Amino acid sequence: MAGERVLPEEELARRREVAAARVRASHDLMVAGVRDLVTGKDCAAYLRFAARFLSYSFNNSMLIFLQRPDATMVTGYRAWQQLGLQVRRGEKGIARSSPRSPAAAPTDKAPGRQVCMVGRQAHPPGRQVHPAG
Repeated sequence: MAGERVLPEEELARRREVAAARVRASHDLMVAGVRDLVTGKDCAAYLRFAARFLSYSFNNSMLIFLQRPDATMVTGYRAWQQLGLQVRRGEKGIARSSPRSPAAAPTDKAPGRQVCMVGRQAHPPGRQVHPAG
């Protein structure tokens, strides 16, 4: 298509490897978290947490819990802005898996990944915010 930027094959391969590494890291985190739940460690804490995130799948609620057990609300950056809130500069997102539409799915069928921000990191407009330090 006219005006569409075509990336060199090396760059595409690098990006696929970076995405695969992120998926592997999320998977490893998930395996360790489930192992801890099965052995009884953090089980009650996870159940209290999951009760606040009923609309999320087990995988996503577990990923959120393992990264930010104090999360109260999870949504994307633009959604925070629509709520009149701003995320602090330097804050880190929460990785969670998200389904991809067939048109958007890469050829290697890698699972989706989306970065979201937790609720306690958003701030009302006009409030001075400082980078995380």
